[in-house]
Amino acid sequence: MIHYICGYANDNSKIKRVYSPAGASKMKYIFGCFEKLDKKCRIYSTCQVISHRFARKQREEHSVYRASFRTRNKYTFWLDRIFAVLQLFFYLLNVKKEDYVVVYHERFYLGCIKFISRIKRFKLIYEIEEVYTIAKQYSQKRVNKEIRALTKGIKRNLIGYIFPSELLNKRINTCGLPYIMIHGTYNVEEDYGEKYNDGKIHCVYAGTFDPQKGGVAAAVSAAQFLNEGYHVHILGFGNKRDEELLINQIDEISKKTKCGLSFDGLKTGEEYNRFIQRCDIGLSTQNPAASFNETSFPSKILSYMANGLRVVTVRIPAIETSGVSNCVYYYDKQDPQEIAKAITRVDFNDGYSGREIIKKLSDGFLSDLNSLLS
Repeated sequence: MIHYICGYANDNSKIKRVYSPAGASKMKYIFGCFEKLDKKCRIYSTCQVISHRFARKQREEHSVYRASFRTRNKYTFWLDRIFAVLQLFFYLLNVKKEDYVVVYHERFYLGCIKFISRIKRFKLIYEIEEVYTIAKQYSQKRVNKEIRALTKGIKRNLIGYIFPSELLNKRINTCGLPYIMIHGTYNVEEDYGEKYNDGKIHCVYAGTFDPQKGGVAAAVSAAQFLNEGYHVHILGFGNKRDEELLINQIDEISKKTKCGLSFDGLKTGEEYNRFIQRCDIGLSTQNPAASFNETSFPSKILSYMANGLRVVTVRIPAIETSGVSNCVYYYDKQDPQEIAKAITRVDFNDGYSGREIIKKLSDGFLSDLNSLLS
């Protein structure tokens, strides 16, 4: 039996919980891989409720959702966290020694996992998507503390790791334990066969509008160095203030360029896939100097490839050491003109098939996962 401890939530549930849609998508994919390997698996969700004052423990066919209550201040927030840790403790008390426990790294229940694993001696696998103290630019002391927590005190029961990048493996896996790599969700999307067919090359940026990430501003700015043969689309999400700043930037740059430039809002699911498939190039233009690049892989690259797009991306080690390193077009300087040059270098007669690349990555991960569980 595999117990998958993670922050998963079901969009279709009447009880709404706090969760990351991108993270949940990857969790669902990994759970599906367990099923493909004919492994009996259950998800234990640690997510907090937001739609009800109190939600009892829920049980679905392959998942368990912890009981939780809605919080309105930092005191009740931490009470709910303590409540969550206690529930996880008693859940893991029923795990058998021969079972596997795959843990999606969250700092608040790490101590509970370490303690109970010493008692129960189950086989422990850590899925570490990022080091949160690095992503949030905490002090080096706190970074070292989080990294030590992921390596110390659990060696006896820890049999391996799941990482999104080789960089994170080098940073965390000081014990040289077995590990496998998954950059994101390796789902090949259905080809809807829809294109603009207006004689233009359509580029798309899909992601956060957060100014600290820097990606959307760079994509918009690159449009002023492209001619009338191109159109740049902006999709994504952000708070109201960030969206207003973005729309103002688009209006200003549209006055300076013949390149088409449009804000197309937030799209999800099939609507998102259909939209970006009409485009030709996906843009991954995040700030290369940002701290989160040390430990995370830009999953939008896989989304673009799964929908058949070619990809223009900033050159960072997380991508250069990945399974798609030779399948993308790089630019080396976070400069709008350099991004535009990379866009114009894209060769549409290179025999590229993003879907085929994603299929190979999926097959490779499935094989690696089977080996780790063996």
